[in-house]
Amino acid sequence: MYETKIVMHKFTKLFLSLSLISLLVSDLSASVLSGYFNGMSNSEYNLIIAPVLVTNKRAKKSRIAIKRGYKDQISKLTREINSKNLLAHMLIPKKYARKNHYEKLVTLELDQLNQTLLSEYEKINIKEKTSSSNQEDDDFADFSESDFEDVNTNKEEKNELEMIAENTLYKISNIYLDKEVYKVTDIQVTLRDSKGKIIKMVHPNSVFLESFKPYDKKRVYFVDVRIFLVILNSTANSITVMTKEIVNAEFNNNAALITGKTGQVLRELLSEALNVQI
Repeated sequence: MYETKIVMHKFTKLFLSLSLISLLVSDLSASVLSGYFNGMSNSEYNLIIAPVLVTNKRAKKSRIAIKRGYKDQISKLTREINSKNLLAHMLIPKKYARKNHYEKLVTLELDQLNQTLLSEYEKINIKEKTSSSNQEDDDFADFSESDFEDVNTNKEEKNELEMIAENTLYKISNIYLDKEVYKVTDIQVTLRDSKGKIIKMVHPNSVFLESFKPYDKKRVYFVDVRIFLVILNSTANSITVMTKEIVNAEFNNNAALITGKTGQVLRELLSEALNVQI
């Protein structure tokens, strides 16, 4: 009887965690992202997926679970896009990095961009940074998140994060095209088929970057998530950096929770960009 109660308690925690993830990210369609996606000039949505970043290198089990969950959801969503013949492409340079020198260089640039954006954002927002050290432990997962926010409140000029993102995208395009690119509208990346063969060069609409900071409190495993979305505004020939945060998510090294978290955010992004429910 006692063992049955323990099993039911664990099942309840997992069920509530999954439910909370779905509820907390479901309001994305009402966010400020819609204004940027409404201005898309082409009929396709090309989304670059950066390598996942796990900032706590000592949390080996958590790192394995996070990377597995991240990879599984990207693969699952890619299959769904293909099966529904949606006008969207998930561009994943890391997938071809081992076999292609150019994709390897681009992967390194994206990985560095993720780390730099995270570092610079923390410097800018050090006073507002959420800390879980003073919060009490709960029996169930404790979530706190914000919707996507524009990192630049001054629209008249670029800030540090936007300049970093723009310069990185120029470098990436230079690698692919083997020539200097100076306009956002001229940035191009490779679109490959399932076998890795280049189909054509395409203009990327956005770059998705996600970092995870796993930690434990009394052998209960939590994770903080920081997401950056770099949007290429073709009509304005500019870059916009958006960010979103989820903190104090109890996941106990469960890859399925990472899959659900990443997958739901990406589904909402694609739904916004394509104006269809995914």
